[in-house]
Amino acid sequence: MKKSGLACLALFVGLVAGCSLFPFSYEAYAYSVLNTADFEREEGVGCFKAGSFSPVSSADESFASYSDVYRDKVGDANYSWRINLPSTGEQKLLVIPVDFSDYPSSNLPDDSLDMVRESFFGSEKNNQYFSVASFFDKASYGRLHLQGKVTSWFTSSGYTYASLKNLSGSSGNTVALKSLRAEALQWYASAYPDDPLSNYSFPIDGYGKAVAVYLVYSMPNLSSESSGHRDSMLWAFTINNPAPTAWSSFGLTYLSDGKVDSHTFIHETGHIMGLKDYYDVNGGSDFGACAPTGRMDMMDYSIGDETGYSKLILDWTRPYVATSSCEVTLRPFSSSGDLLLLSPSWNGSPFDEYLLLEFYVPSYLNYVDATLRNNGERLFQKPGVKVYHVDSRLGYFDKVSLKGYLQDDIATASSYKVDVANDNSALVSEDYVDTSNLLYQLLDKSSGSAKLIKDYVASDHTETLSDGSNLRDSLFYEGDGFGEDSFLDFSFHDGAAFPFTFRISALTSTFAKIAVTME
Repeated sequence: MKKSGLACLALFVGLVAGCSLFPFSYEAYAYSVLNTADFEREEGVGCFKAGSFSPVSSADESFASYSDVYRDKVGDANYSWRINLPSTGEQKLLVIPVDFSDYPSSNLPDDSLDMVRESFFGSEKNNQYFSVASFFDKASYGRLHLQGKVTSWFTSSGYTYASLKNLSGSSGNTVALKSLRAEALQWYASAYPDDPLSNYSFPIDGYGKAVAVYLVYSMPNLSSESSGHRDSMLWAFTINNPAPTAWSSFGLTYLSDGKVDSHTFIHETGHIMGLKDYYDVNGGSDFGACAPTGRMDMMDYSIGDETGYSKLILDWTRPYVATSSCEVTLRPFSSSGDLLLLSPSWNGSPFDEYLLLEFYVPSYLNYVDATLRNNGERLFQKPGVKVYHVDSRLGYFDKVSLKGYLQDDIATASSYKVDVANDNSALVSEDYVDTSNLLYQLLDKSSGSAKLIKDYVASDHTETLSDGSNLRDSLFYEGDGFGEDSFLDFSFHDGAAFPFTFRISALTSTFAKIAVTME
């Protein structure tokens, strides 16, 4: 899902029917060679770099990848099963722009289709940020080549702008999007008989094949008007049943400087691959009540690079893992994939509880959002180390609720659905957020505490803004430490003792050295 109030929301200001103030020609993104190299385990002094991940098992099932987990019980009508687009290799995305009898595409610029093509599959020439294709090529370190097609405008016969504008609530929106998907695919099969849907399908073990579809609607996104519209149909969201389907406005492509903007499309494509929102989806009207990752992530505030946990589960990188006292040098994460994982007894997979450290620099995929946004909406402007508490343990669910964390003596195949147990929607008290069931928390260095402060936005300095938001300096710089004289209240959710302390022993614009001490 996509929250409201983002700086990247684009309005239809300056758009005139039948023309464009900044016409441009579409230029396709040029891929380099696909990265298919295996991850190899590398041994170091007091640490190692992980190679292949270990499967996590119940008594009768084994889960070796994120797709194994995400797609569990696929096709079973008794469960809310989901399908994700594979996150590695050469994958296809079918983009269908959709208009309506009471909001036709003639309201939009003549080059509206080229704007959509540029947003999804274009070079960086006409993009304010990156296109969807170029972003995921870079974010995956060349392991995902996302290609596809933007069709002509499809006019819905089942819905009008007026009918969609009156829809509100997740259940009604889901029904409408499923119906629109089916209608659009039926139209596509008739309109493009020489390019069948099978050209865009991917296999689902034990289920058949599916097509990932992105529907770009012609009307403005009403979530730009106020946060109260975030549950309406005219905003941006994704469903993964019956297949990955994203939905957002053409208005989100357009910027008044003559370039298109792909932030929202990138965020929703992350959902197409199965990533969760990292903000609190049950938060207050301004989404400020709970910000576990401080807004500093593509799956949080739709800015910057995908973060470390996302890249682990999408199979784009592997972490260094400390086993005793050691010193680990991290290169800039956005361009290298370097991570440091600290755990008392890591199970060898992303589906565990651990600390995850990455070295952030305001360049590469982070550059635009570190420089072009307003205070409180922009990424860190200084290099530093981000420290995350991850609790991605698997749980087993009946048809209604979580029953417990996965155990190897629990039989799940016939009775339970297995999934990541936690998420980032938490209970909020007067001053703090209950962190006991958070999936992913950026630790607040400036507070030196594992508690999550309300209205907290991560930053590279501490400041209270006029809207009451608290900017908190969350980056660790040279000399900063964990566990010696700060974060003394930190504990793992599973009750395990944390045997490490660490300190940033050196930090430049090109590397960070982490000195780890095992107690």
